[in-house]
Amino acid sequence: MIEYLEIISDYKNAAPGLWQHEYDKHGTCAAQLPQFSSNAVRDYFLQSIKLRKSMSILPSLKKQNIVPSNTTTYDIKFMKEGFKASGFGTPALVCYNSSILVEVRFCLNKELSFIDCPTQVGDQCKANSAITFAKTAFASNEHDTAVAVIGSFFAFIVLLLVCFGLAMVCRGVMVAKKNYVVL
Repeated sequence: MIEYLEIISDYKNAAPGLWQHEYDKHGTCAAQLPQFSSNAVRDYFLQSIKLRKSMSILPSLKKQNIVPSNTTTYDIKFMKEGFKASGFGTPALVCYNSSILVEVRFCLNKELSFIDCPTQVGDQCKANSAITFAKTAFASNEHDTAVAVIGSFFAFIVLLLVCFGLAMVCRGVMVAKKNYVVL
């Protein structure tokens, strides 16, 4: 896995063992997708990073008057509509203590196109509640990427969810019943 560290140079604080774990757990079936070459490990992480970097979400959220704040709360439905307006489908949201947004899970189809997450993916925030889209100490100056949306730590989580999503695409190919993937 060390040989692939140049691929993930944006995530300098990530331990190589974590990347190995993520690939072993979520990415091993990526080689079955036609989008991946015989070097599935490299392709898996390159595709994950490419997808994450394509996600220019913050400007769209800002147009919806949604900005990271440690004091302002947003209705969960309003947040989901704001994320959907970014052009990446309606995500599933995960909260800490039911009210602090910590993960945004986007979904893909087998062609690796973003779609609305089906209800089976499910939110892990309290339904019909106000949630905090907190500023973090890890915020980055990259104002046009997911990093600016949820800070560098949470962008790393989004990347891992993209990796997980790609694995779910593989699982969907193998099962043929699944038509979505979680990111």
